[in-house]
Amino acid sequence: MTEWRSAAELCNVTDPAWPSIEDQIAASPLSVEVVSAEISERAMAIEQVQVTARSALGALTSECGALRIDHGWLRILGAGADGLPSVRSLTDLIAVHGERFLVVAIDVLGGYFAVNGGDLPGAREEVAYWGPDTLTWTPLELGHGAFVGAMLGGAVSEFYGAMRWRGWEQEVAALPLAYGLSVYPFPFTKEGQDLGRTSRRPVPLAELLDLYADMARQLADLPDDDKFHIEVSE
Repeated sequence: MTEWRSAAELCNVTDPAWPSIEDQIAASPLSVEVVSAEISERAMAIEQVQVTARSALGALTSECGALRIDHGWLRILGAGADGLPSVRSLTDLIAVHGERFLVVAIDVLGGYFAVNGGDLPGAREEVAYWGPDTLTWTPLELGHGAFVGAMLGGAVSEFYGAMRWRGWEQEVAALPLAYGLSVYPFPFTKEGQDLGRTSRRPVPLAELLDLYADMARQLADLPDDDKFHIEVSE
């Protein structure tokens, strides 16, 4: 069994990853806000994940509350701030029955990214995405550090391009850190595929997570074709 280490031990490394992340933030073609967090919260967050500051995960949890990327469309998690949970806290909120994964980012629509601990599709220690448009996991074939670098490098735009609508920047930028957009008709339905034609309203991200988890449970036994062609009444 691995020995538990304190925040001081986990942060005491000769080659921390944070300076490299800062360079990636400075070079990013997207808007990036480093959300601050109290020292005590950062210490608690890195102790919860038990990885050193040499890794991107350890650096983020020990140095910031979150990274708010591309007008806030994507929030890469750190120690948590302003109602947005930390890496471990959001994982505990989402995972059921001891599922082995670690949630490391969440988007404005209620989709989230997690490092695979063995219970997700794809390779262990690589990132997978759970989307409200599919209600399932999609492996990305990237480790956490590579995922952070890719998103800061501009991959957010390509990854979400088909889901965006005219004027999304202003709509998303106005949201508090712990809020997302509830979309109706739902993104996984035929009627909800074009988000520019949907009704959207701000809601706490925790509410979105509960909503889509409940939908996924209800629709789990339906064929994929039926999931995407549910008739939605006004």
